Order: sequence, then C-alpha cells, then structure tokens
Amino acid sequence: MKAKSTTKSSADVLTSEMDLPQLKRLLKARGDALPKYMFSTVEQNTDIRDYRYVFWLDLMGARNLMKLSLPRAARSVMKIHAAALFVKQRHPELEINPVMDGVYGYVSNRDLLETCLTEILAGLANVFVQERVPSSRFMVRAGVAFGPLIPGSSLAAGSTILQQNTRYLGGTAIGMGISHAYEAEGLAPPFGVYIHESARAFAPRRKDAYPYRVNLWRWFENEDALTWATRRTLVHHFDWLEKNSVSAQYDLDAMRRHKSLAIEYFRLHELTESKVATK
Repeated sequence: MKAKSTTKSSADVLTSEMDLPQLKRLLKARGDALPKYMFSTVEQNTDIRDYRYVFWLDLMGARNLMKLSLPRAARSVMKIHAAALFVKQRHPELEINPVMDGVYGYVSNRDLLETCLTEILAGLANVFVQERVPSSRFMVRAGVAFGPLIPGSSLAAGSTILQQNTRYLGGTAIGMGISHAYEAEGLAPPFGVYIHESARAFAPRRKDAYPYRVNLWRWFENEDALTWATRRTLVHHFDWLEKNSVSAQYDLDAMRRHKSLAIEYFRLHELTESKVATK
C-alpha cells in the first residue's frame, strides 16, 4: 500500500511562509490588492460640516399590518410615497428618499422643513379623514433631527462603478441626523411630529430661525377645518380600534399609549363628545 504523502506543495509552502509585506506584494502582482472604492476617503470629496434638518416619516404598525393584509399595507405605504412625491414636486430643494414603510427627507432650512412636513401630513390626514372603511384607515407619524449629513451623490467618490450608477445612490444618505430622526419618530403621536434633542440644542440660531424649544411640534392650525376633521376622526378611530383590537392586529397597550399621545397632541380632551378622553 502506497503511503499518503504529507509533503506540502511548493505553492502552499511559499504562501504559508510569507510574511505580511510579501503577501501584500503577491496580492498586488495578482491584481486584486487595491479595491479603490474601499480606500478612497469620502472626506476629501465631501464637506462633513454640511448640516441638515432631517425628518423620518412612516406608517404606524407597518409590521402587523403586513402580516394581516399585505395588499392593504402596500396601498397605505404607496399613499405615503405619493404624498411625499407631490410635495417634492412643489419644493425641488427637498431631498427625499424612500424606505420600506415610509420616507426620510432633508433640507438646509427650517422653514422649508416645516412647510414640507405640513404639506405631507396634511395630505395624509385628508386620506385618513376621507376613508369610509375604518379597517382601511392608517396613521403615520414623524421625527425631526439636525446634524451633519453626506448625500448619496457624494458617496460615489473614488468608485468608478458607483459613479457609473448614480441612480443606485440616489436614495441614500449617511448621517447621525437620519438615525436621530428615526428615534424621534418612535416617540411621536399619530399624525404628530417629535423633535429630537439635536434640533433643540444644536440647530443654528439666525434672524429667521432658532432651535426648537419644544419636543412636540404642531404642524396644523388650531381652527382649520382639516384640524377639526382629523381630531374627530381620531376619536372615532381609537374607539373603533378598542372594540376591534384583535382584528386590527393592534396591541392594546401600544394602542392606549398612542391614544394618550394623540389626546395631548391634538387636545382631544377639548372635544365635548370625546369618548377617548374619558378612558
């Protein structure tokens, strides 16, 4: 019987005995030593001092809604994207990117941020009010933050393949403001806006703007017809949700927490016929 050879091949011996500088030279000679898209520094091509106001807006209860009825969830999400795009058409300075169940956007100016958010939320509040079937209603909420941000167009620096596919990065941006806006969104009331501490403490102070002084920003006018219609629809909707929490796939504890936020934000306790405020 022929004995099994334990002798290493010359290639194995050569690479296993190489030190790191030798291995790097071997990789360079092989042609795969310098993936430029990984090593080119974005800082050289971007101004990381470019601070923006960022908002994150999405569908409340998206995960449960998708498990309950994917077509219904898709209709709700598409209405959010449509509302955002209508506003983008009116305000080209708004940069807006889609996420699975909503959008995030960013602007340089606080006034523009508030105008865009007001128009998006007003459009979706109209959808909420006009929906005739309670089970088809959906609620959204938003968070706002402030911080440095690198838009997707700047992230292609040093990468030929990314520069050749600019649309791929069109819906991308990187910055703490995005994650802060997402965190703030989780604290917002239905159809409300929560202001992250970054927009309260670090936003610029100018003649026409100043840092937010509240954590709940109200986008609506108190005596507007849409405001009153939204208030009354919220009362009826939460009443319906309490009676149909199982079929609506809405956790009762979460629903009561959201209801409490809505009562404070929209001052639902001021409605004389409000059942929400008494529970």
